[in-house]
Amino acid sequence: GWFSVTLPPDIFQHLRGDLGDIRLYALNDQDTLELPYLLTIRDDEVTADTVNLTLLNKSRSDGILYLTFELQTSQKVNFLNLHFANAEYFAYVTLEGSDDRKQWFQVTEGQRIVSIQEGGGFRTSTIRFPISSYRFLRVSVKSDTTLDFRKASFAHNRIKPGIFRDAPLTWRMHHDKKSRQSFVDIKMKDHVPLSTLHVQVETEIDYYRSFSLQYVRHSTRTDKGWIKNYHPFFEGHLTSFKPNGFDFPPTFAKELRLVVKDRDNQPLPIKHISAAGPEVTVTAYLKPGRNFMLYGD
Repeated sequence: GWFSVTLPPDIFQHLRGDLGDIRLYALNDQDTLELPYLLTIRDDEVTADTVNLTLLNKSRSDGILYLTFELQTSQKVNFLNLHFANAEYFAYVTLEGSDDRKQWFQVTEGQRIVSIQEGGGFRTSTIRFPISSYRFLRVSVKSDTTLDFRKASFAHNRIKPGIFRDAPLTWRMHHDKKSRQSFVDIKMKDHVPLSTLHVQVETEIDYYRSFSLQYVRHSTRTDKGWIKNYHPFFEGHLTSFKPNGFDFPPTFAKELRLVVKDRDNQPLPIKHISAAGPEVTVTAYLKPGRNFMLYGD
């Protein structure tokens, strides 16, 4: 029958980056047969369908921008991205639903959208909400400044959740005054696939800092000792405007470095860091007998 095995964390240090050196063998008295198998990385599977909705009405009242959209019978949405001509803004978005445009019911309230140009630029204008069966959607945007609305992009995102395993880790942080950057060195217990990183900052003030996430590709031995060579693979922003959870394609690593650009600001008081990665399974059709899995060298 069909059988699966989840690869343990300590196996990946012996494998190639593409995991292509796993072999399955069935042994018997007369022959050795190599078996085909299915390798699955259990990451989230996201399917996104763009949905075009008709803008029925745009109005303003008491400094609030109202946008009303109509859905057809078969249309479903749970994702909204708002586009404005303004280079900088700070606003709160509330979403309501109705079937008759008379009685409105709250779908989500007070989600923050932000656009900042300073320090390389930062923008978050995405609204996520549960799938609703309302015929009409009304978006309320509350801001201290007048926003020049351009368009709204709707989508229906479907997510098949993956299976993830937390990566035990330790970390330490130091600040370099010359480069005005903070360096957070993160070391996992094993060389494992990683696809999520969560950073908890403990402060009551608003902040946003651009960062680069790097992994140790290899180390070089010199007369002064070992030098680690870092390879950047993800960029983002640490910010108080949304949770600091980041998703990226599965990356195999044992050591990471988070490089935070502080510029003239004080280093962020990071309280906690966690990382996780998808489980990797091998599935094959096996007959009774002596079956073996080999890997690496």
